[in-house]
Amino acid sequence: MKPIPLYSLVIFPTIEQLDLIKSFKKSLKDNIGWFGSANSDGHITIINLENDLILELYLNQIRDFCRTIIPKKS
Repeated sequence: MKPIPLYSLVIFPTIEQLDLIKSFKKSLKDNIGWFGSANSDGHITIINLENDLILELYLNQIRDFCRTIIPKKS
C-alpha cells in the first residue's frame, strides 16, 4: 500500500476566482447530481511529498524560480 503523503504543494486562486470556482462546482453538482469536491475550496494540487527532505528540496527550487519572476502590472 502506498504511504499517505505528509505534504502537498497547493496553489490557491484569488478570492474573486474562488467565488467563480465555487459557482462552477455548484452548477456542476446541480446538473449531474454529485460532485465529490463540491464543498471544498478551489485549488490546484501540484505535487504530494512524502518527507521533510523532499519538501525542502522543492521549496528551494520554488524560491529560486520565484526570484526570477517579474510581476505583471494589471
